[in-house]
Amino acid sequence: MALKDLTETGFDPDLHLPIRGTTYTVPAPDYDTAKRMRDMVTVEGMPPLEQIDAAIAALGPAFDEMV
Repeated sequence: MALKDLTETGFDPDLHLPIRGTTYTVPAPDYDTAKRMRDMVTVEGMPPLEQIDAAIAALGPAFDEMV
């Protein structure tokens, strides 16, 4: 089975959250950010307060729009 080129299928790596008639877009993190967050969770066992801060940071501009 051949792999499809994702640019031809309209692939969008961002997360789109439709909430009460408004769609908020959470941009996909770059490689370094995603790796750092994964390492914090899987290797370091990130404490709950740091999880909240990391989740808010991961939302990017969508957080301010939602607030």
